[in-house]
Amino acid sequence: EGGDLLEGVFTIHDMQDRARQTLPTDLYEYLASGTDDEQTLQENLQAFKRIFLQPRVMRPVAEVDTSV
Repeated sequence: EGGDLLEGVFTIHDMQDRARQTLPTDLYEYLASGTDDEQTLQENLQAFKRIFLQPRVMRPVAEVDTSV
């Protein structure tokens, strides 16, 4: 059931759009806003921009290891 909420969500902006569509307006606005100068909000957005994922396509999948 909960997995359906994340279908089609690929970026932080997708996640924010989905939250806007799903949550009550007051709750979304509270969670999406920062306080005063929104410094923490901006820092979090910058942190997500520093994360790069490299997809590994066309790899053998007979023995997949998902351990970290």
